[in-house]
Amino acid sequence: MLENSAKPGAYDSPLLRALDLNPPVTPLALPGAIELSAARNEWVSFSVEIGEDAAAQTPSARSLRLTSPTMAASANLSALALPADVFTAWQIVAMPVDLNRASYVRHTGVTSDVAAQPRALLPLKSKDGTIALSQLRLTKPAGAAQVWFDLHIPPGTPAGQYTSRCDLLDSHNAAVASVDLHLTVYDFSLPDEHHLQLLSPLDWTRLAALYPERFAGLRPTQLNRTEPRYASAVRTLDQLITLAHENRCQAFVPRLGPVVKWPVGQLPDVDWEDFIGLVSPWMKGDAFADGQPLGFWPIPQPEFLARYARQSQLDYYQNAANRFDQNEWLPRSAIMIDPLHPGRASGADSLELSLLAADLLNDQARVRVALPLEIDQLQLASAARPTMIEPLKAGRLLCSAPNLIFSPPIQLWPEATPRPRRWLRTDLPGLLPYASAGGDERDVRLFAWLAYLRQADLVMFSGSLPGTPDAATSADPDDLTWFYPGEWFGLDQPVPTLQLKWLRRAEQDCEYLLLAKSRGDVIGPLLTARAITKPVQILGMESPDPVFSLMTGTVDPAAWRTVKDLLARRILLHQPGQVVDPRNERLIDMQSLHWLEPQDLQYQLARTVQFITDPAMPNEVGVRVGVDLYNASDDTPAANSINWSSVPDPWIFSPYGQAIPSLGLFQVNRATLPARVKLNRLGTGPAGTTPKPVEWSFTNGYSHKTYAMQAVIPVAPVDRRTTPMQINGSLEEWNSADAIQSGPMVKMLARPALQRQQLEPATNPTRLYAAWADDNFYVGFRLQGVTRTDILTTQNFVNYQDRRAWGEDLCELLIQPQYADNSLGPVLHVVCKPTGQWVERKLDRRFNADPWQPIEGLAIRYAATVDGGVWRGELAIPWKALLDPKLPRPSLLRFNAVHHVGATGESASWAGPIDFGRDESFMGLLVLRDLDAPNAAPSQPTNLTQDGR
Repeated sequence: MLENSAKPGAYDSPLLRALDLNPPVTPLALPGAIELSAARNEWVSFSVEIGEDAAAQTPSARSLRLTSPTMAASANLSALALPADVFTAWQIVAMPVDLNRASYVRHTGVTSDVAAQPRALLPLKSKDGTIALSQLRLTKPAGAAQVWFDLHIPPGTPAGQYTSRCDLLDSHNAAVASVDLHLTVYDFSLPDEHHLQLLSPLDWTRLAALYPERFAGLRPTQLNRTEPRYASAVRTLDQLITLAHENRCQAFVPRLGPVVKWPVGQLPDVDWEDFIGLVSPWMKGDAFADGQPLGFWPIPQPEFLARYARQSQLDYYQNAANRFDQNEWLPRSAIMIDPLHPGRASGADSLELSLLAADLLNDQARVRVALPLEIDQLQLASAARPTMIEPLKAGRLLCSAPNLIFSPPIQLWPEATPRPRRWLRTDLPGLLPYASAGGDERDVRLFAWLAYLRQADLVMFSGSLPGTPDAATSADPDDLTWFYPGEWFGLDQPVPTLQLKWLRRAEQDCEYLLLAKSRGDVIGPLLTARAITKPVQILGMESPDPVFSLMTGTVDPAAWRTVKDLLARRILLHQPGQVVDPRNERLIDMQSLHWLEPQDLQYQLARTVQFITDPAMPNEVGVRVGVDLYNASDDTPAANSINWSSVPDPWIFSPYGQAIPSLGLFQVNRATLPARVKLNRLGTGPAGTTPKPVEWSFTNGYSHKTYAMQAVIPVAPVDRRTTPMQINGSLEEWNSADAIQSGPMVKMLARPALQRQQLEPATNPTRLYAAWADDNFYVGFRLQGVTRTDILTTQNFVNYQDRRAWGEDLCELLIQPQYADNSLGPVLHVVCKPTGQWVERKLDRRFNADPWQPIEGLAIRYAATVDGGVWRGELAIPWKALLDPKLPRPSLLRFNAVHHVGATGESASWAGPIDFGRDESFMGLLVLRDLDAPNAAPSQPTNLTQDGR
């Protein structure tokens, strides 16, 4: 992992700087030296950016030179220099990526119109540590170039401090800019063997689409190494599998297999010759420079195998297991059973899959079976169900490990029954972080830490090949791509991606954790893995809340920067054959606690708001705010409290905090904060200002530390209008007294902001206006950041991504009447576009699979204008569209407004933060007033002179 010192070095220059690729959109060029640390036999990486003039091949700069890492002489060791070929170089090329996705914005918090990310790595030739800049491919005239360096520490390298330097040379080989490199080599080695198998299939359909001249029309069961017509396809598979192996990952081809014939009434006739000859170099390690074989290859499944009778399937697997056993591959293989349906298996699925696994285990003596079931879903044999999995054979199962959001087992695993091994699924949407959202190394590394925490030794990714047809098509940011076809860049071999390098870092992270554990340090790696992953435990049959995924996996860059070195110090503390020094142990424990302290937090998030009226108190409305408390700490603090710390006028609250019971480990608890709002004091401040946030604090009963969090819960007056309003989109009839918002609204939830416990304002200000009359409820808005283009196509519906309205400039209005008895009317959802509107109402969920149903014929009038990036809109909503015709018009409306910027993906709301626009659980309140009525509250002062425009 790259670390840059904060102090600028002597060679700092805009022509050559160290580069941090972890910012999701724009890589950050940092001054100072590059700080690296590594064990022996470990790969580490760093990046530099070559300034525009140098990259454009001006006479001032012609090449890059890396000096050999050198350790200064000491009393016990003479000066030592590593060979220059420990470095390999790659040019970083940005690829088009569609970052305007809800998953990306939720995960990274980044809203941008940037449409590319650093992805591809093109090899650069080096001679004696010097790289000619003429090799660089410029993506634009005079553009800066980025170079990625791999550094492999030879196994026999002495531990110590090494220094090197990256020089930018001119045509006379004189350095015009330099970056220093400091390398710490630890006194331990990483093994050649990969203890965490990071697997991904090479999909045959994608191979044929990306390499049509090599794979199109070929049958995978006939591929072999002897016939020349298959040579180019085999060479491509060799290149892909070797490239993955070189980066401590493993690719396999599920469609490769033997030729199988099914004679009637006989055992299947299986020809293994071509398959064995094809995969032997990979399974024996002969194809790889380090001689290490692949750690896993699933037993191949012939096409349509599931359609054959169960006995025929068992006969085939018996044949396959015998052949794999003859080649000594059976311990590195398993029968992979596919899920019956997407997502987590249901109860019926677990019964069917357990029955199939039982048949396979009973029929095969040594074969392993991998199931998409968690250990609690396995159905073991009993007197009532003798055909299920025999307990003594469960040790040959690979079951699915619990994910970041998980439920605890509801039953204990039987004693004296071997426990299955675990593998980690990455195909469950919403339960794992998006691996490549933002192109962030930390999100990829998280898989290894979760695998260690769940004691899984295999992680299965859904695909490693690009999902786009060419280099010009934008990719999905959630895709974890390992390779690109070299032909996209004029090369004859596949090129790796940054994600593949980050997966290599992930596997090496796991080696650090396992090495520390093997040396007797069990608690340290466990606490570290828990703090990094931050899983969320849900109880019983509770459905996972999508918001919980935003709490998982630390986003703290400082934590990731130091975690590897912290593990290294723990490993060095427990050297084989040496007694642990108590003073060093205490010091490292203190350093670990210092690292853990900012991770051991209790996240707070307001999720629900209730408004309650009391006839005995007509000038007040009660507020009940439901706050979720997530305990990300290994401690389970008791005697906690939560209380208001700051509220705007006219809110009032009790100064006494509420007691919170003990917080369970990684659990989310709900607390309720009560307050009241004085309705007769609404509108006594400046008119049309941005609603001020409320703030509350949680006090940890163990540490007595206090953590604050905010939310915006507006309560605003809306006055009766006595003159007709023209709905024309001009906003000319609105004034500051009608404004309920004038300033930035609150950005929707994002993982970084939630974990930093910050309230983020929107980029652009918003004005919202509201009024009412006998026949209509009126809303006006003025939004900025709208992209005005010639409209060639339009649609009369709304697209949603991760529950958020998406894909175009939108203004959502959520309105719900609240009656005098505190009962609530239906929720009306109005989505405005510059070109029209969409209206729907929420029906009773108990009787409607999709409660949101479009409503027509409501006679809602809407007009809009767009000019210079400013969108003005006005609506007249008939009361009959909002209210139950049998009930009188209420004085309270629960209300929220959301602005979605189509160009950047930014969403912001009036009340918030929220996760999606149709969240009726969290809304503000509009109080309908008639200032002409007797005993009416005083009018807002109209001290703002601007009108609605």
